[in-house]
Amino acid sequence: MTERKPRVVLFRHAPVDFDSRAKRIAGTLHRGGFEPIIISLEPAGGKSEEFLLDGAIRVIRVPLAFRPKESLLKGGTADPAAPDAAGERVRALRRRRGVYAERIKGADPASAKAAAHYAKLTAQMAPFAAQRIGRKVAHKVGGALETATAPLRSGHARKDLYRDLDLATTLPIADHATYTLRDLLISLRPDILHAHHPNVLPAAWQALDALRSAGHPVRVSLDIRENFTGLPEKEIGDVVGHRTLLEVQRRFMPYADFVTSVNQQIADIVTEQYALERPAVELRNYPVLAEPTGPRTVREAAGVDDGTPLIVYSGVMSRARGMDTLIDAMAHVPADAHLAIVTMPLPHPMEPELMEQAEGLGVAERIHFVPAVDQGELIHYLGGADVAVHPMPGGSPNHDQAMPNKLFEYLHAGLTFVTSDAKLLAQFVTDNGMGRVFRSHDAQDLGRQLTAALAEPVPAEHLKALAERYSWQHNEGVILREFSRLATLAQADPRAGRARIVPAEAPFRAPGSTVEPPHVVLFRHAPVDIDTRAKKIAQTLSRGGYRVTIVSVEQPGTQPGEAVMNDVRIIRVPLKDAQAPAAKPTSIPERLVAKLQRDAPARIRALVTPPEQRPEAIIDAHTSTLADLLVGLEPDVLHVHHPYVFDAARVAMRRLGPEARLVYDARENWAGLPTVERGARARHEMLVHAEAGGIVHADGVLTVAEPLADDLKQRFHLPRRPLVALHYPVEYPLAGTRTVREALGLGGDVKLLVYSGVLSRARNIDLLIKGLAELPEHVHLALVAVPYPHPQEVELRKVADAAGVAQGRLHFAHPVDQHELAYYLSGADVAVSAIPKGSPNHDLALPNKLFEYLHARLPLVHADAAAMRAFTRREGTGTVFRSGDLNDYLRAVRQNLESPVPADLLAEKAAERTWQRQEADILGLYDRITGFVHTPPPPEFPPMTVTEAVPGRD
Repeated sequence: MTERKPRVVLFRHAPVDFDSRAKRIAGTLHRGGFEPIIISLEPAGGKSEEFLLDGAIRVIRVPLAFRPKESLLKGGTADPAAPDAAGERVRALRRRRGVYAERIKGADPASAKAAAHYAKLTAQMAPFAAQRIGRKVAHKVGGALETATAPLRSGHARKDLYRDLDLATTLPIADHATYTLRDLLISLRPDILHAHHPNVLPAAWQALDALRSAGHPVRVSLDIRENFTGLPEKEIGDVVGHRTLLEVQRRFMPYADFVTSVNQQIADIVTEQYALERPAVELRNYPVLAEPTGPRTVREAAGVDDGTPLIVYSGVMSRARGMDTLIDAMAHVPADAHLAIVTMPLPHPMEPELMEQAEGLGVAERIHFVPAVDQGELIHYLGGADVAVHPMPGGSPNHDQAMPNKLFEYLHAGLTFVTSDAKLLAQFVTDNGMGRVFRSHDAQDLGRQLTAALAEPVPAEHLKALAERYSWQHNEGVILREFSRLATLAQADPRAGRARIVPAEAPFRAPGSTVEPPHVVLFRHAPVDIDTRAKKIAQTLSRGGYRVTIVSVEQPGTQPGEAVMNDVRIIRVPLKDAQAPAAKPTSIPERLVAKLQRDAPARIRALVTPPEQRPEAIIDAHTSTLADLLVGLEPDVLHVHHPYVFDAARVAMRRLGPEARLVYDARENWAGLPTVERGARARHEMLVHAEAGGIVHADGVLTVAEPLADDLKQRFHLPRRPLVALHYPVEYPLAGTRTVREALGLGGDVKLLVYSGVLSRARNIDLLIKGLAELPEHVHLALVAVPYPHPQEVELRKVADAAGVAQGRLHFAHPVDQHELAYYLSGADVAVSAIPKGSPNHDLALPNKLFEYLHARLPLVHADAAAMRAFTRREGTGTVFRSGDLNDYLRAVRQNLESPVPADLLAEKAAERTWQRQEADILGLYDRITGFVHTPPPPEFPPMTVTEAVPGRD
């Protein structure tokens, strides 16, 4: 044994990003002198790479690979990472049936209606039940056949711990995890294998057997986080798979040198069940004791003000976790109390079902689904609430023996805790005086306990003392002692044999420098002329020494051409094969079909929609337009600006080869668009799917706001947090040919409000216009938008007529180039925006207009979307009003007209927020993925003026 640090390889069957326990154990081992390596098993098709966690712990991301063989009784190998559509359907039907069962009270019309729904749902479940029975029969037949033919197979003499279980059929995730991990585990030559789930024990067994047979001593540690033998029926799902999992764990136990669990009760059960020579050790899921830090709290994410009582639930959402009881309980808490649900993915598949339940109770407006955050920010994030709740019911061994990590996270966040009467949880909360207990499944009792907890919270000093007592630091001594024992045993391990060991891992490959500057091609689904952000990024890259081309997708039927923007080449290409708009339906059947095509579930949409009219045709059109062109440009980096063109990028990258890199600029939370902005259901679902399928292939990701960066990293398990390049304007001199006031011919006696941006009803422009009716006649409103004239002008002028606003007070102003915009807008008195809160996309947004108004030295009056509200209140750059509240909007406008924010304060804030300040970070991202070293950009940023190339002229 050399003097190198003992190597511990930690692994399970899922990505490590949200596995705080594995990361904490690895951190403890690193500080204790070990060399921990984490294997993060990614979804199939995910990225394969390495990175350093906290700058020190090696993490290897490896996508799940499917074993390339077919079972005797099964036509092909299923994708275990893909959603189990049949299983999800059965569980959804079972949940809905349970709701109707509770509504059957007796011989009354409502009960009869509920009974009819119950019978209908039971009938819908019948085919799935038949499939499940057939699978059980096939499993038994396959097992008998496996046993009967075993003596006839070559190599049968070699021991295989799991051969007779037919994992490919009974537990596919374990079989594919073994196929994916075995050689990697062997190649790392660990001193200790540390497994975190029974699904990876077959992989651990094969690596252990091969290493010891080759004479390499290795020990095994197993972390059991749940009492799998005591799972409630609702959580089991696949009965065959669950039984196989239990058998996998049982067979491996004699080979485990060290076993840990999340509490003493489960540790005792495991010790007794498997007759362990060395008792399993309790390692509770304590957080690390540290000062909470983070960019925002759950209160800010939910858009709830400081005076509103806020309850928080953080964790898995399912009926088995008591979510229906929690929603029902919101009808029994004070009417001003809100609930924030922190979960993932977001939007969650269960969200519509819960919101339907909430709407029936009249509490939907007080329930908020908010994104999860990184573990390092979680305590600060949760600390924005007043009370935490854990509705998971007692009654099953797994629930009654649970001590979930959320319990201690709430404790470290300083929250009074309300839990069900699940035995261990209830006992801990009662013994430590950290909250209240309610009867499982009793929504009224839960409401009473939440109300009492809000009225009489546990003193903060007491919760702080408990947090110090229950912290991860108390586990570290046990971990280091036991792993040191295993390392010593590994050095003296007498077992030896003969086997071929895969050579040690290859070094991590970094991209090499190129002889000439890398070529970056930026593209999206629309013309570049109004895309200020794409032009700023292109200009920054050009200023840093990169070769840059923008592909501008123009309207179908236009002429192709070229243009230049300083040193940036622009290629204009009309969209090919664009789908023609469907004829407007006139008859009732045509309208019905159109509605089904637009809003029905996917299977029905596919039946009633011709292929050329399906939303996928949009992506196909962009792919056929762009793919060959992109390949011909021979880029080193493809920079995608919209999900519609991800497919084109991926097709091009396959043809360009492995050296090509992909960057994605995520400007929107597409999954979190407000309903009014989603448009047709089919198109929105396609957009969300396109982003999910493309972002995981990106070598670098940019985005527009800190909360959105957190959301993207968590939702898509990105290896790096996206780089935040805020919508800061380029800092140009405050000068130009004219102001918006001068362009409209208005005198100094007019008080001018200005809105610059997209004109859509989703942006609540109507409220800005209606507000003029309540303001003095000398107050006018200017709308600056592209295109000019704007197609919405006629409709918006009708809004003015209906509100009694003189047309002479509503102006549509011509837009100007970016380098003149700040001066142009500065001719107004107050900037206004009514973008409402309530959707993740709006609440996470810090739009470019926010900062453009700042550079124009204009105070901003805007609605209380969370991120904008937090910025304005923190920086003092304007006034916030309640979304959709006309009177509160008028109050804010009058306040700023009478007492505007000082211009010198706005100038100071603007100087701190310029595009130039972000250029080094953007160039650094590109340097990292290309190996190029950029040239520092010169101080002056040139105007981003696009000049069309004249055909035939050099």
